Amino acid sequence: MKSFSFDIFDTCLVRSCGQPAIVFDLLAYRVLGNNDTVSHYIEFARIRREAETKARMSSAREEVTLDEIYSFCDFNGLTLTENEAIAVEEMKLEKELLYPVKKMLDKITGLHNQGISVAFISDMYLPESFILELLCLHGFWKEGDTLYLSSSWGKTKHSGTLYNCVVHPAKRTRQWHHYGDNIYSDFGVALRKGIIPHRVRYSFIKSEVSLIKTEFSPFFCVNQIMAGMSRAIRLGEGYNNAQTEFAIEYIAPLYTSFVWKILEDAQKRNITQLFFLARDGYLLYKIAEKYIDHFPDIKIEYIYVSRKVLYFPGLGKLDCDSFLAFLQLRGEESLREIFEKAGIEIEQIPDIDILKEINPERSLSLVESERILRKAFECIDFVKYMQNIKEEQRRRLIAYWQQVGLATCTSTSGIVDLRGTRKSHVIINRILSDSHHNSVFGYYLEVMKNRVDWKPADDYFALLFEERYSINIHLGSIAEISGILEQYFSITTQGRTEAYQWDANKKVIPIFGMKENERLAKGISYLHEHLVGLYTDMYIKNRLYLYNDKVIDVAIKKLAAFAHSPRYSYLKFLRTIYFSNGNYTYRPIVTRLTFKDMFYLIFNRKKLIQRFEWIRGTLILSFPFLRRPIIAMLDMNLVKKLINRLKA
Repeated sequence: MKSFSFDIFDTCLVRSCGQPAIVFDLLAYRVLGNNDTVSHYIEFARIRREAETKARMSSAREEVTLDEIYSFCDFNGLTLTENEAIAVEEMKLEKELLYPVKKMLDKITGLHNQGISVAFISDMYLPESFILELLCLHGFWKEGDTLYLSSSWGKTKHSGTLYNCVVHPAKRTRQWHHYGDNIYSDFGVALRKGIIPHRVRYSFIKSEVSLIKTEFSPFFCVNQIMAGMSRAIRLGEGYNNAQTEFAIEYIAPLYTSFVWKILEDAQKRNITQLFFLARDGYLLYKIAEKYIDHFPDIKIEYIYVSRKVLYFPGLGKLDCDSFLAFLQLRGEESLREIFEKAGIEIEQIPDIDILKEINPERSLSLVESERILRKAFECIDFVKYMQNIKEEQRRRLIAYWQQVGLATCTSTSGIVDLRGTRKSHVIINRILSDSHHNSVFGYYLEVMKNRVDWKPADDYFALLFEERYSINIHLGSIAEISGILEQYFSITTQGRTEAYQWDANKKVIPIFGMKENERLAKGISYLHEHLVGLYTDMYIKNRLYLYNDKVIDVAIKKLAAFAHSPRYSYLKFLRTIYFSNGNYTYRPIVTRLTFKDMFYLIFNRKKLIQRFEWIRGTLILSFPFLRRPIIAMLDMNLVKKLINRLKA
């Protein structure tokens, strides 16, 4: 008969803050508040750590209790809170920071399902009742299990005496299996006691080690906490794949810190409403939902808009030139596709000779399209029809904005989008101004270098500015992966907002287009929302928002490092992600070059370049053994010159 025992801390449960000592830093904030001085936080943590040392030195037993530790704490001058209350707060904090390890939970659950009870053995000063509460909370405990805690027995695994207290029938038959992380007390001492030890190792992965190694803060260990949060999510969810690591390493820290920055900035500007624009704003909105309790004066809303429903009704004067500028024709579009950009079905357009002569499904050249449209705009009935359509679309748009609260004369509002030229922002404000409503402030993660010229009425905030990449050599490669922010970071199953219509109750409801890559997007968007949600919860509990600007700095550095030197394992799964041009045609973000591509290189160079979105990623994916030379060539702009020659 076999018996099984398990260590608890760093075996069954891990702290999201990483190191146990960081708990005392967080406890200092919890007791003293967020607005005290750094020296007071450090003194508080020092008093708590030294009290534990003093308690152990003065104790006749091998282990001390939490009450004994706090009997040596003297927080006079720092806080009026009684020690007993601080001890309770410490346990509450531990409860918030501890996360179960799925692999170990599955192991113990499997034993329980076989009718096998287990023992939990831990060197820990926290009360037995509290540890039992944790084990029950996270699903480790089942009736019949036993708990051996050093603080209750006064003995420790480290000395081996706590193992002697364990009672089970397999004690003399070498069928006692013990699982734990400590190489000495859980492995070496257990082995000397005749126990079969199983070393549990939850190492930090490469990206987490990189964070820890670059920690230079003299006080609040932001990087170490970020590494701890990453590890806790990985172990807690049981995921062990590149997609999970990518989301935790890049998406979660960038988006969580960006959204906090938005809310913080909005509060300073006395903005009372924030509207997150579909679809790129969805994940940002879900993060904001978790933060909003910290910003009670701000209301958040997710609204359905798109360039398609904004640009045509947002036109000022409607004539052929403005309509052509709106269309941004590339050639090879049919009449049906041209008018669908404005949300117009060609069958509903009044009979016009020039339009009746053309097959609506036939692809037209750029010159031919312009000639037909200029001829059509010479017809008064056509212009009148187009004007009526534009005005009706605008009426529905304003009515929808009034429903959700964007169109208002009493509140100060802002919109949140991921990236762009800010044209949508300007159009929104133009329509709001024309209808005598307040304009809105804009928030962007990234703005493009070809963005709309700045005006005071269309003021905005952004983290990244595309034209600055060429100035900062460390950020230069981010421009290459801008599409990944939309197509992968913010992937969603939602269809594009195509139009609005009135329902039976005279309410405006959005109409959605075809869902793009729905099957693939569903799994990825759920994964991102789930993992980023966990990260956001930990972000709050570990008080990283107090050092949000540093987190932003770390997140941007990591993004730039990925763009410059992407890991092969990340590129492999990015092959499945396709870049959309907005007309339901796609090309992969990266692809593995084949012999056929080599043929194109010689005979059809233009077609080769059009096959994928990210040159650097494609080259490293195709030739991983040449990774360093490829990066060096790109850094020297050799490949850029080659690509420009191929395009020519």
